[in-house]
Amino acid sequence: MIQVSKGKAKICLLLLIFLLFTTYNLNIKINLPFFKIKNIDFRNQLYLEENVKSDIINNFTNKSLINLSKKNLNKHFEKSKWVNSYKLKKKYPNTILIILNEYKPIAIYSKDNLSYLVNNNYTLTKKIINTQTDIDLINLKGEFDAKQFKDIYSNLIITNFLKKVKEIKIKSLNRMDLLLFNNIKVSFGEYSSKKQIEALKQILKKYPNIERVDLRNEGRAVIK
Repeated sequence: MIQVSKGKAKICLLLLIFLLFTTYNLNIKINLPFFKIKNIDFRNQLYLEENVKSDIINNFTNKSLINLSKKNLNKHFEKSKWVNSYKLKKKYPNTILIILNEYKPIAIYSKDNLSYLVNNNYTLTKKIINTQTDIDLINLKGEFDAKQFKDIYSNLIITNFLKKVKEIKIKSLNRMDLLLFNNIKVSFGEYSSKKQIEALKQILKKYPNIERVDLRNEGRAVIK
């Protein structure tokens, strides 16, 4: 009968643990009856779509925790319009922790009596909200155009004018209308939005009690 010394047995045990838990990329999938995923914990989850969450739970429950990697999850998170990035942590023996970094909502887009959230990746999402919900976001109307919205929104931030604007209505030919919180209506033309915002700031400083500003023609402003 062959006897194994305690020292050698300890070395063998450590080697086995190393093979099981190492991050070294073995081109062999280890399928064991233990370390099966039973719990999937999503953290920092506010806007993650329920269908994406359900797909992940259904696809990875009872699968090997050892074999799981971000590569396995990526194709599911690519379907989401809210997930910017995420971290994956394995908690042995049976739990995975997914820590999300989500995009933030910046506008409410209304169309056909429904309201959807737009995130700071300038993406129109499928997240429907109650129009009565008190959310401090810009109202967006008209035909959604991500490029056009990104241009006006980023320039409102740069010019420190964002908090003055209640509503943006995107129109054809790169034009748009703005409604300010003091109910002043502003028509923008198809030239530099930053230039128009700066001109608007000067007009409001000089004429604070006006009702309407028309900036559609570059170099000329019509006020009422």
